[in-house]
Amino acid sequence: MNKYFRTALLKIYDFKYFKTDFFLSFLSIPLQVIVIYLFWKNSFINNSIGDFNIYNISKYYLYLNFLQISYFGAIKVTYDIFNEINTGNISIWILKPISYPFYIFIQTFTEFIIKVLISSIGLTVISLVLNLNVSIMDLVLSLLFSILGFIIVFQVHFLIGIVTFWVKNVLSLRDNIMNITYLFGGQLLPLSIMPTTIQKLSSFLPIKYIYYAPCKIFSGVYSYTELLMILTNYSFWILIFIVVIKIVWKKGLVRINVQGG
Repeated sequence: MNKYFRTALLKIYDFKYFKTDFFLSFLSIPLQVIVIYLFWKNSFINNSIGDFNIYNISKYYLYLNFLQISYFGAIKVTYDIFNEINTGNISIWILKPISYPFYIFIQTFTEFIIKVLISSIGLTVISLVLNLNVSIMDLVLSLLFSILGFIIVFQVHFLIGIVTFWVKNVLSLRDNIMNITYLFGGQLLPLSIMPTTIQKLSSFLPIKYIYYAPCKIFSGVYSYTELLMILTNYSFWILIFIVVIKIVWKKGLVRINVQGG
């Protein structure tokens, strides 16, 4: 485990070279939330739509922006693996006494945790300035569920990446899945105010737990019974992806060995 711990430390050290870009990307969030607030203020009928009022939905999009920034490292995994396989560099990693999937996970998870720790301060400040009244419980729960959401988004993009063993360009596949996530994952609108058909379809997909679930929790629109159900679904999908990734990874390694890669 020491080698993975050192990997995490190196990622923390490397982050100082990219922290300026991160902070600059975070500066745009208050302006976006203000624009969203002004837009939705004139859109609500009887001060609410479904489970959301103007303050809930402002908190929802505030946290959505935070997640989009924090998840970037996991989304980039597809391109990194696609590049490693097509250049043949993946063979170097396979020969090393490490688990490549776990090594990549540790790298991206460390980056995610750094961003979460820094961004949580920004979230609190922005919420206070905009008077959004975010409770400590909602903040803590949303951050914890965001970790589970990160694991799923990492698994999805790692799986897409290793499909490169068979398909030379998986970037179009990645883009299509990201478009599906935008609609069925709660990035466009909270799923509870989307048409019933989209809500039903999204219930069969893991992508609703990447953005929608943590954002809904942060906005305070949940019950404790619902939290238990969400946690159960997180566990189910994470375990499913672990099994699928192991199978696909092993078959990909066999393909490299057969081709003499």
